[in-house]
Amino acid sequence: YVKQLALDAREVGIRAVVFNSRGCAESPVVTSQFYSAGYTNDMEEVVQLYRRRYPQAPLFGAGWSLGANILTNYVAKCGSRCELSAAVSLCNPFDLVICNREIEVGFNQIYDRSMARKIKNMMRRAPQCPANRLREGLGGEAWVFRKHLPVWEGVGGEFNPTAAAAAEKGTIREFDEYITRVSFGYKTVDDYYRDNSSGDVIEQISIPMLCIQAEDDPISLDRAIPRSAIAANPNTVLVTTPTGGHLGWTAGDRAPFGAPWTNKPVIEYFVAMAEIVARQRESCLVVSSTMPDFP
Repeated sequence: YVKQLALDAREVGIRAVVFNSRGCAESPVVTSQFYSAGYTNDMEEVVQLYRRRYPQAPLFGAGWSLGANILTNYVAKCGSRCELSAAVSLCNPFDLVICNREIEVGFNQIYDRSMARKIKNMMRRAPQCPANRLREGLGGEAWVFRKHLPVWEGVGGEFNPTAAAAAEKGTIREFDEYITRVSFGYKTVDDYYRDNSSGDVIEQISIPMLCIQAEDDPISLDRAIPRSAIAANPNTVLVTTPTGGHLGWTAGDRAPFGAPWTNKPVIEYFVAMAEIVARQRESCLVVSSTMPDFP
């Protein structure tokens, strides 16, 4: 879905940049600092980089699932200083405590363990150093977690990558217990979830933001959506669909393996926002041109 949106955006003249959190998309993990649901520093670096490269271009942001939670936290944290002109959040979990509890029961455990396995596989990939490139040649991800990641050695305290790799249930919560919450200084996993739930910061959003959710999403639950907060903020709009699951908005001639139908309204939203930004700039120019000269 990320690649498809980038391709569709290019067709209407929008330059697309994909931001991958640390360790995602096979990027190396070279420090003990991992990413989290509320860690926005890396996103800030990317936004500022492209603001410097394209100082006159309006910047937009789109995020899916946990990426939507990170994007929403970033936009709220920046407030009126946000360099983005608009943003779109899709399948945002919003309330991480509620969503994590639900994903650990019933059929949803399949999603939980699948995502946790992908996270652990990211961590098993060695940093780019000669010793670990040799290990990859001898077996790659078959190497034991702690042997595969010297970058985590010596961190100490409650930080326990070996336990995360060997966790019996293999859930996201276990990974967050041994790695994430310790890395970011939280006493408990629920403290980490509560402090990084983007549903609690909706009122701080100062730019136009479109939120798209599926009511039958098994991961980003319908009851976790902060409907009242979104309705109360004039900058935020919520769109819900009765079906769609988690990132499963497939329809049209490109279904089921092509771009989700949500790409069309997302791009239309960005195009509309770009036109608004252009008109605002023209208005500013007209106003400034009618100002009298002062000595």
